[in-house]
Order: sequence, then structure tokens, then C-alpha cells
Amino acid sequence: MTLRSESESRPKLPSLPKLPSLPKLPSLHEPTGKWFGRWLTAALMILLVAAAPALAAAGHPTESEQPLGFKSRLTDPHTIAGERAFYSLDYDRAVNEFKATVDAQPDNPYALNHLINAELFRELYNMGVLNTGDYADDGFVGKPHHPADPKIVEHLRTLIEHTMDVSEKRLKANANDVEALYCRGVTRGAKSTFLGLVERSWFAALRNAVGARHDHERVLELDPKFTDARLIIGVHEYVVGSLPWAVKVAASVVGEHGTREDGVKALESVMAGGSEASEDARVMLVLLYRRENRLPDAYHIVHDHLMRYYPHNMLMALEEGSLLWAMGKPQEAEPIYQRIWDSGKQGKYGSLHYELAAIGLGDLRRSQKNYAGAVEAYRWVDGVATADPELRQKAAIGMGETLHAQGQDEAARQQFRRAAEQPGGSEQASKDARVRLKELGG
Repeated sequence: MTLRSESESRPKLPSLPKLPSLPKLPSLHEPTGKWFGRWLTAALMILLVAAAPALAAAGHPTESEQPLGFKSRLTDPHTIAGERAFYSLDYDRAVNEFKATVDAQPDNPYALNHLINAELFRELYNMGVLNTGDYADDGFVGKPHHPADPKIVEHLRTLIEHTMDVSEKRLKANANDVEALYCRGVTRGAKSTFLGLVERSWFAALRNAVGARHDHERVLELDPKFTDARLIIGVHEYVVGSLPWAVKVAASVVGEHGTREDGVKALESVMAGGSEASEDARVMLVLLYRRENRLPDAYHIVHDHLMRYYPHNMLMALEEGSLLWAMGKPQEAEPIYQRIWDSGKQGKYGSLHYELAAIGLGDLRRSQKNYAGAVEAYRWVDGVATADPELRQKAAIGMGETLHAQGQDEAARQQFRRAAEQPGGSEQASKDARVRLKELGG
């Protein structure tokens, strides 16, 4: 019996979040605004996730002497250290460094926005909503794996409103204050993510997403050279350009317009600007270049820039291997996965889930019909005491499919049962395992 499984000819993408597939068109019972709000909120979520990708954990080492890959708008030592930690996925350190800057500059909206993003994404990680697979379809609108901490939710709500008030106060004094407009737009973007993914309030999230774009459009009217303001606009343009025609009409009603080409060009201009938003633009472009089948361009960003400046960002290292595999170079990708695994065992990535490398290596070897090598890699996950339960499920499913390909169906059934019964695992992964088990008559 042949299992229904993912294609083995192309690599899975464990390292970076995918843009969500288009959800089903709204029914008569679901207002278009709610549906579009979900879609757009997911895209804005990915904009921020791009800067601090999924499955990260705090507390791993960063190198204080490592320079940033962009020019920060704030140059105090705490901000520079916080930015470095944030892009290296060390949320705890980033929060502590940004707090020190806020303590010294309590009314600086740039400093406050840095703190919002670090605290927000630390909590989203703890909630389990940064897992890459959640954004492959409309599943991100469901419940998070873990509820948010009520105290942290209230703290974030207060911090976001305070930051909005700081910018609003400046705008009341001068409605054309470009810096205040820009900062308010950034805060609105973060608030949209908070409302959508923490409070599950999609209409409010949509209003803030649209408000963020309008603020940044006004920034560009006042100062066309303020390239960082093109970041949110570019994401919106790409998202709207990817929508079906009927939904584009609905999007235009709430002020959203654009094409995929315009979105990519806007992000490329932000990247070329070299200022604070350029790093976010780079990682977004890696995602979009994948979607546009511009794999060499995506690889160039990862290999030549992101890995150079953020060597502790394990997910970028995984993306390098994934891109090589997608470009038809599995022989070059395999040693990268192996190196990430070895570095993780040696503690280079701290508490990051380096078992992702074992799964990626197993998937790659399976695609090359190196079944013994694939089983070996999947089994490595069992040796990681702190392995994420969902990753344990993925390794078990991968091993089960490999064993089935070798004709070892009873051993395959054991792995699928194990994945289906994994404590603390993903409901979707459990469902997938049960489907495979049923197909094998288990």
C-alpha cells in the first residue's frame, strides 16, 4: 500500500515561515472584511516573524563584537546589543537591553517600539504560534498552542498604548512630524499583530494594519527619501497583489491596493537603503523570492549577508541548506544540515531547537533514497532531551514514511502511532499520523 505523503523531490521548508496560502473565499456567513483582516494580519505577522523567525528560544550566546548588518537609528550601546540579540533570536537579552534604553529615554518612540517587538515575540514564542507550519494555510486563525499569560497581555496592551500616546503627543504639536508618523505606523503594525494573534480580534487588527500603511504613506509624502516607510507598504502591496480579483475589490474598499511586483520593488528599495528596516526587508525578500522562484537571489541574501552578520541565527543557517536543496544542489546542502546539528550539540545555539537540522537532513536523505541515512538522522531527535514535541512528531512521521518506503510497514506503523500519541504535540501532526496509520491498515 502506498501512503499519501508530501513530494520527496523537493525540500520541505522548516527554517522560515511561508506566506500563508490563500484561505477559502468568504461565505455569505463570513464578512469579507473579517476574512481579509485575517489574511492581512497573517502577512503583517510574517513581516515581524521575518525579523525573529519561528521556533526560537531565548538564552543562547551572542557575540558582543559582532557588528550589525544595518545602521540603527539609535546608536546607544544597549540598543545595538538589543538589536544584535533580537536578530540572533535571543529574546530575553533583547528585552533586557531595550528596557535599559527605555529607562534612559522613556519618551523615545523608537526605543519603545524596539521593546514592544521583543516582548511581543517572546510571548508569541511562548504561546507556540510562531511554528512555521501554522502559516501554510488558514490554520493560523485557530487557537494558539498555549494561552497567553494574562499579566503579559495586559503589560503589552499598556506598553503599546503608551507608545501610541508618545507619538500622538508629538503629532498634536506638529502634524507633519515625520519621525512621529513613522513610529506611530510601526506601533500600529505591532498592535495589529498583537490584536490578531494574541487577542484574536481580527477587525481591530485590520484597522490598525490599514492605519500603519496610511501613516507610512504620509511619511513618504513628506519625505520621499525615508525608505524605511516603504517596508509595511511593500508587504501590503505584495499581499493585495496575490489576492483573487474579487477579493482585491474588497481590499480596495478598505484602502488596500498594489501588485506583487510593486511590493517586491518596495522591499528591495528598503534593503538598499541600509537603515534600520533593511534587515526586515532582506528576510521578507528571502520569503518572497522563494515564492517568485528567484532562488539564487534568496540564497545571495542568506549566504552573503544574513549568515555573515548573524552567525548564531540557526534558522538562517537552515534556510541556506534549504535553498541549496531547492536549487537542485542536495550534495552541497547535506553538509550544512550536518554542521548545524553538530554545532547545536556543542551548544552554539543554546536552547534553540537544533533538532530541526536532523529533520531537514532526514528529509533530504529520504529524497535522495538514502533511506538508512534518513532513518539515522530522524533518530537523532530522540537523543535531544529538550526536543520540541511537535518536532518529535515530524521526525517520527518522517521515519515512518522512510520505513514504509523500505517495505518495513510494521515498524512504520509504530512510528505513526508514536507521532499520533505524542504528549504536548501538534493536533495537526497527530491527525496526519493517524491518516498515515489508517492507510497502512493500523
